[in-house]
Amino acid sequence: MSKKKEILEYIKSYINEKGYSPTIREIGKAVGLQSTSAVSFHLVKLRKEGKIDYEEGVPRTITICLGDKGRTTKFDRLVTQLQAKDGPLHSRLKMAAFLAQVQLSDTRDAMGWLEYLAKPAEKGAQR
Repeated sequence: MSKKKEILEYIKSYINEKGYSPTIREIGKAVGLQSTSAVSFHLVKLRKEGKIDYEEGVPRTITICLGDKGRTTKFDRLVTQLQAKDGPLHSRLKMAAFLAQVQLSDTRDAMGWLEYLAKPAEKGAQR
């Protein structure tokens, strides 16, 4: 199996297990690459092929693309991040309540809420 395919399979299994993507260092350790630049090289190739997407310079934003029509969006990445085990919308009840609110607002309002929820909470603040 090529390193690129090995990396893609690792990312898929990691996201399925934990609900968010691995870091570059975690990927390297899992596939036997010590150099983070070597991992980055393979990630760039996977991105150009349309198999993954991520935000430049932001950790844990790798998403798996399902082909051209199923490319993940910023909205999809935020929802995935929020649903992670340590995310504010992890429980189904919280997610259902959020989605009900989103249906009552327009898309820009929904993106604003997602971005707000994705920011780390201030110490002592409740959401």
